Amino acid sequence: MAFSQKNSVHPHNNHIWIEIRDQRLFDLLRPHFQGFSTFTGMVPGIDARHIYMQREHLKQLIPQPAELQALPSPNKTIYNDLVKLLEYIEQEFADVTREMEYMNTDKEDPRIKWDLLWALLTPGELLETTETVSGLDMAFKPRTWLYADNDNENSSSSSEPCFIVRGEFLQWTGYEYSQIHFKRTIKKYTGTESIHTLAFKRLTSARKASFMGKYPSGSEKWY
Repeated sequence: MAFSQKNSVHPHNNHIWIEIRDQRLFDLLRPHFQGFSTFTGMVPGIDARHIYMQREHLKQLIPQPAELQALPSPNKTIYNDLVKLLEYIEQEFADVTREMEYMNTDKEDPRIKWDLLWALLTPGELLETTETVSGLDMAFKPRTWLYADNDNENSSSSSEPCFIVRGEFLQWTGYEYSQIHFKRTIKKYTGTESIHTLAFKRLTSARKASFMGKYPSGSEKWY
């Protein structure tokens, strides 16, 4: 098997762990998962949710059928293994896909479960939040996310389970725009919550255009 899966049981972070056991498949995937410290070593592994969020991008790596047939056997095997991996991911996360599609049908007040917050963080896309000091809306780049037993960096926070997103945004220093690192935390809740009441939400195309108008020429590269 080019990959294997394990169930990782945690009170607030149940997930599937994917181990890549074929070096050629690993070499194909590695450039698309930079920054994941566990995706290296003798048996590189990664949370299957990250593969799920990159699935559409990874599908683009697979050659068309005619091109695939023309490849040497070793290369053909690599892409066939990738196809099997993505088929497994699609099947395993079918319920997530259905729930997110249902959520997106409500344009006015979409609601989401706490344990699906990770599915809002599409790689390469921005999120929107409110700046804590000024109260102004702002766009930010999410970098990492984590389900944790508590926010151990906040002494005033209770020991409730929480979902933590770390990212960066552009801030005017008086001379130039600098990237500022920060985080947003959402405590565990039951049922569903409105996207509009959470500490962050997806940035729509219309909102993105309004944010870009606030920054000088050249900053669009940040977006």
